[in-house]
Amino acid sequence: MSNTQSDIEQELNSLWVHAQFGDALCYRQLLCELATVLRAYLLHLMPDHSDEVEDVLQACLLAAHMKRHTYQGTGWITDWLYDICLFKWQRHQQQRGRSSRSVSSFDGWEDITLHQQAHAKHASKLDLGKSSKLFAPHQRTALELARLGDSSVLSNELAQKNHDLHLHAALGVLYKHWRK
Repeated sequence: MSNTQSDIEQELNSLWVHAQFGDALCYRQLLCELATVLRAYLLHLMPDHSDEVEDVLQACLLAAHMKRHTYQGTGWITDWLYDICLFKWQRHQQQRGRSSRSVSSFDGWEDITLHQQAHAKHASKLDLGKSSKLFAPHQRTALELARLGDSSVLSNELAQKNHDLHLHAALGVLYKHWRK
């Protein structure tokens, strides 16, 4: 993705048009590009709560998907997107008992590329690092094997059965953690 507003708008408009005509690949790519733009904006809005950015981002992407018919093709997609994002951010702040400060316009277009690169490099490590503390070592191993799809190291039926039990226990721990 380029790092000027007009380049970003041009790329998003091209993807938008193709996505509206049913191109699933373009729509998937559009959502990825929208996530990049929104992530940079949310990090700008939430510098002290960067661990909550992904939650608000998902709410924004869902709202953009549900309200995609409201973008009429006039004006900039990012303006339409920022309106959605600002609403979701304010709602997030209210739900956590925080006041919403006045927001200045976003002019960090070059930050979008930097955030995209940084997020791609660190996102999976952050989630895995937080989650791995929840599990016992044998549960972590079972999850890692499941993630890699590598059951070839399991030499016999008993090892497979133990692996399945540890994996089930790990998923139970994860479920309880996410329900909180």
